[in-house]
Amino acid sequence: MNTVETEFYKDIMGSDMQITAFLKNGIKLIGKIIKHDDKCFLLQRDQYTQLVYKDAVSTIFPKAIESKPKPE
Repeated sequence: MNTVETEFYKDIMGSDMQITAFLKNGIKLIGKIIKHDDKCFLLQRDQYTQLVYKDAVSTIFPKAIESKPKPE
């Protein structure tokens, strides 16, 4: 079944983009999602991989690329 969640993970993993995830307890995680299933995902940062349970996550968003300020 193709859901919004599945599509989101597919796009993030396909673009090799870093994400920022906030857990419900306020902790911020940054890294690349390398795999996911119904209950968890693997987040890779530097040489480490951590297992993150989806029900502990409050929000996930792609890490924004810094842009130059627009000239006035």
